Amino acid sequence: MPVIKRYSNRKLYDSDKRTYVTLEDIADMIRMGAEVEVVDHDSGQDITAATLAQIIYEQEKKSGGMLPHHMFARLIRSGGSRMQSFQESFFAFLDPLLYAEEEIRRRLDWLVEAGKLTAEESSRLIELLLSPDLVPFSETDRAMDIQLSEDLIRKDELNGLLQRIESLEKELDELHGSYKAGT
Repeated sequence: MPVIKRYSNRKLYDSDKRTYVTLEDIADMIRMGAEVEVVDHDSGQDITAATLAQIIYEQEKKSGGMLPHHMFARLIRSGGSRMQSFQESFFAFLDPLLYAEEEIRRRLDWLVEAGKLTAEESSRLIELLLSPDLVPFSETDRAMDIQLSEDLIRKDELNGLLQRIESLEKELDELHGSYKAGT
């Protein structure tokens, strides 16, 4: 794993290759499949996440905004406590069917643990909700790998998918709220 040191003058140094690198060089390493660690030279603190966020920021500037600004505004409004929700939303984007199934199971398990549903009721709901006859995707669709690249996903498609994710999150929250209110 390449270790990149960031100096106080903001220069980035690849300690494995013994050369200075740019943010674009780090982005290229990641695109090639490398796991990269970025540390502050003076403190030794891991600043990988901040550096990757900076790379995304620079790419956003160049592309004219691939991601909708409301997504960033929502992330800022929600603060650090909702970062988990952002991560879940992103993974839901990558495999929405799997995410929805896992979320249904997680929430039904929670309702059983809370005594709101019996195990039998939960099993019945899982059977109804996850029945292959009711799933809007074919097995072929499910088996396909989703590849994220500029050639495959256009900006409008990405915005539409992000809006659908938000819509699904709201629906799941409403379901969760209605089960809570039913007690």
